[in-house]
Amino acid sequence: MAQSATRTAISLPEILSAVLRNLYEDFKMGGDISIVACTRVASSWEFEANRYLWERCSMLRRPYNPEIRDLVKIEARRQQKYANYIRLLSFSSREDCWEGSCHVQIAHLSFLRLERLFLKGPGCLEIFQLDTTSPTTYLHPGLAEISIQTFQEPASLAISNEFVVGVATCCSALQQLDLNINHGGHNVSTEALGLVAQNCHRLTSLSLGAGLSTQMSLELFRILADCVSLQYLIVPELREDWTEHLCSGNVLPGEIFTSLHRLECRASSRALNQFLQFLLGLRMLDIEAQGGASTDMLDVIVKAGLTQLVELRLQLISNTIAQGPLLLQLAECNPNLHEISITCEQNGGSSLTIEDLDDAKIEQIVACLPQFTEIELSFNNKALTETSLLSLGLHCPFLRNCRLTAKMNFAKLVNEAPQGLWRELWDLTLESPVSGEGEEDQARAMTAETTQDIAKKLCALMPSLDMIHLQSDPDLEQTVDDLLHGTSSGSS
Repeated sequence: MAQSATRTAISLPEILSAVLRNLYEDFKMGGDISIVACTRVASSWEFEANRYLWERCSMLRRPYNPEIRDLVKIEARRQQKYANYIRLLSFSSREDCWEGSCHVQIAHLSFLRLERLFLKGPGCLEIFQLDTTSPTTYLHPGLAEISIQTFQEPASLAISNEFVVGVATCCSALQQLDLNINHGGHNVSTEALGLVAQNCHRLTSLSLGAGLSTQMSLELFRILADCVSLQYLIVPELREDWTEHLCSGNVLPGEIFTSLHRLECRASSRALNQFLQFLLGLRMLDIEAQGGASTDMLDVIVKAGLTQLVELRLQLISNTIAQGPLLLQLAECNPNLHEISITCEQNGGSSLTIEDLDDAKIEQIVACLPQFTEIELSFNNKALTETSLLSLGLHCPFLRNCRLTAKMNFAKLVNEAPQGLWRELWDLTLESPVSGEGEEDQARAMTAETTQDIAKKLCALMPSLDMIHLQSDPDLEQTVDDLLHGTSSGSS
């Protein structure tokens, strides 16, 4: 009877509003939901309010993601009620993980609906050093995602091999495993990683950081090749002996890595050339060039015959020379391409040269890509001008991020551009090619008197702009930034 009355009361809009105001406000604003707010509800309502909140999160496809410290604050006899509905646990600081911390205080609970487990931030590998318990306590068959992201751990901290074996044996529904660690993988065995690939039949995404580079082997690569559900593969390195093994066998395209859509790794031109022939359905490619000259890396990708690329990111080695016409071929063969990033960073600047790439070529390229959202071409040529940015606005209405090396005449740009041309542009970075003697001072003299007017026009042309970097004109950059974020009236 009491339960029925509670259900009736909690369904009344005015009562529901009062009960859930504290619970739901953070959720509406996109933040986490505080469990402590649940405890402000009268005890007879507490469980119903919590259940309603969890169902609401499910309906909106948002995980119930409380702060771990909030769960610890609740008296012990009530903690399990909330643990039953938690679908995401995130240990994001040293205080969450060290001996006597939040982790130790909740490790005895059962998280029956837990779907996602995150360990991220400095000190989080300390959770693996505890004698009293370990993160294996959170592993269960319903867990779908595990992410460990630490990049500056001391050598004394490491993931335990038992944890990875536990993932392989306990998490049959696992879909995503991210072990993005630069250090601390030395305890993990190749065999344990192989067990994960073999036992977790729903695994769609595997990400291994540099801290696990020594665990990668030909045998593990062969196991991954047979994972029919694997769509995203991020590994430290694609080795030539692995790809040579594929080419020396009787393996045909479509027989291995059958579902692979995304590849991210370091690779030589030769290894990439050998591997891409098996991945004709690839959609996202993120490559850091490795060893020797990477001049032909773009040529390798174009000649591979890929036609479904959505995203291409290349970080080439220093002093690389790439060919502009290859970018046009790539665009013509991949009309659904959304993002292109080709960079070659060295000592804070670019050491990449792209030959035969001018404003006309940029217009030809972007005319093939109406869905284009992001471009990053950082190089040391002088061929591009504001005309390339105009072409991007005219042909790519969904452009959000743009980083170009171009010689800009901002007065000409704002006077020639139609109103609202870059309506979706959010992040704009314009780098300067190396100037000849006297060019830089002349540019400053030309823009000094009209900085305020140009800044206002740029803001009108780019109504969604939030971040801007103009290497050739820091005064204009600062004025635009002030207008965007209200830090200055913009007047003298």
